Amino acid sequence: MTLKQTINFSVANPSATENFSLPLYNYCDYEPAYRCWSIGRVNGFFKFNLSLPQQQGINLVLQLCSSIYNGVMNCPISISVNGNLLVSAFDPHIDDFYDMVWSVPASMLNAGNNEIIVTLIGGTSKVFLRYAIVDLAASSSNHATWLSGMPDSTLISDINLPGTHDSAAINSSVHTPYACHRYSITDQLKGGVRLLDVRLKVQGSSGNYGFVTCHGAIGSSTGINEYQSFPSLLDECRNFLLSSPTEMVVMSLKIDDWNGSEGDASNVCSAIASLFSGYPTSQSASIPTLGAVRGKIWLFSRISQVTQLGVPIAWQDNTSGSFAYQNPNRSFNVYVQDQYQGLPNFGSVSYKLNLVTATFGQKQPSMVVLNYASAVWYGVIGVYIMGDLLSYFGTMSARQRPRQLGWILFDYQFESYNTSSYGWLTIVDLIIASNSNYQGFTDTFTVLSHDEL
Repeated sequence: MTLKQTINFSVANPSATENFSLPLYNYCDYEPAYRCWSIGRVNGFFKFNLSLPQQQGINLVLQLCSSIYNGVMNCPISISVNGNLLVSAFDPHIDDFYDMVWSVPASMLNAGNNEIIVTLIGGTSKVFLRYAIVDLAASSSNHATWLSGMPDSTLISDINLPGTHDSAAINSSVHTPYACHRYSITDQLKGGVRLLDVRLKVQGSSGNYGFVTCHGAIGSSTGINEYQSFPSLLDECRNFLLSSPTEMVVMSLKIDDWNGSEGDASNVCSAIASLFSGYPTSQSASIPTLGAVRGKIWLFSRISQVTQLGVPIAWQDNTSGSFAYQNPNRSFNVYVQDQYQGLPNFGSVSYKLNLVTATFGQKQPSMVVLNYASAVWYGVIGVYIMGDLLSYFGTMSARQRPRQLGWILFDYQFESYNTSSYGWLTIVDLIIASNSNYQGFTDTFTVLSHDEL
């Protein structure tokens, strides 16, 4: 059974897949000028049928955009699964196609036939649909103890680490412009991630500061930029390390939203430091060996240039590749590629892929390389390269691929892609394997399906 199945709405006659079909629609039309289908009237709908061999969760991906009517984009949709409401009054509000992802829990689905209905429930403009995907492999691989076989003497800078960008910007149900992940911190760690990029928002006032995770300062006053509390994230890391003591977690900390507390930075930093007393944190001016940090959270700080919150690190914003600024409290070099905006309007994915692969060549022994693999287009549309990076590795055999990759940070790192030789793969699978000469994935391969987010 193919795990990721696509109904293509860029053609006049969309074809069913092995398990996914469109038996009925109403007030829907093909739009040849835009190579898509539309729901053109309120109460119009697409009714999909999904046949499952067993009860399980899935991801539903719709590539959507809104039409413009009298200068307004207004086309709220609902999605029901077997008669139960999954999504209520979601409005694309963007006139460029982009992917929205909804996780459908197993509790809403049955073994056998399932009915998924997408309905236009109001507004004055059409909603356009270019494809619909069901991802039946909606879970991360189990790489909970992949560091266990590595020698204690290995410098952690010389381990190829899969990481996550804005790690706590999690929305398990909907792919939104400001969420970066569908999986919890615990699931990220169990799936093999060993580098967390944690952004904080300050709450409260001097003497009573608290911290939540966030993504940027957008909507600070309304709280829409907030995710889980920072202590709860630390709890997840500690619990994971207690259950997998052979592992370690590298954590980079940055305050994205000072929330008016910039003038009290010293007390803010002290409040963060006080949180660490109950957790197995570690820091050092030099790169530690794996044996020295097994069972620990090793801290980088992008907040302060002193060691209170971890090894200090800072770099030129939006860099396409440069060394982090020197600091007397850090004895090793850090090279960073983090161009997240200003990519070309056309070919942005290829441009970002080339930045990432070129950065592999910067890696030297005992040097940390931070290589960010996502970006944004027009400020809100994500640029992702997971499938393209898999294709890059697939063109080469293990002997030809780069061995030293550094630390690579992804959004949606567990997206799976069907390959010619190894079935469904994630980029995390391959990065982990690169530490053992790509064991298990030594031959060339082709990515057969490439439905990037």
